[in-house]
Amino acid sequence: MATATSGGQTATMAFATIPQVAYWDRHQLTIEILRVELFDLLAKRGREEIGIAEYDAKAACIRDLAAQAIALWDTQKPVIVWT
Repeated sequence: MATATSGGQTATMAFATIPQVAYWDRHQLTIEILRVELFDLLAKRGREEIGIAEYDAKAACIRDLAAQAIALWDTQKPVIVWT
């Protein structure tokens, strides 16, 4: 457990557990894979290998997957409690 105080505010946070650290590593890898997929999709669009409608639809799916991954991490991460 860690505590920090400044200007009348106190923050307390439990240190990350081993499962949380492992989950964070998987989360970071997932986000990186999605970032690369989006970059590759943009490159295909730039080379006109895919049309704008296909690009828009696939990019929207990738953004949705990223949002889901972030939302899931938000339920797993250590939380700072302010007092």
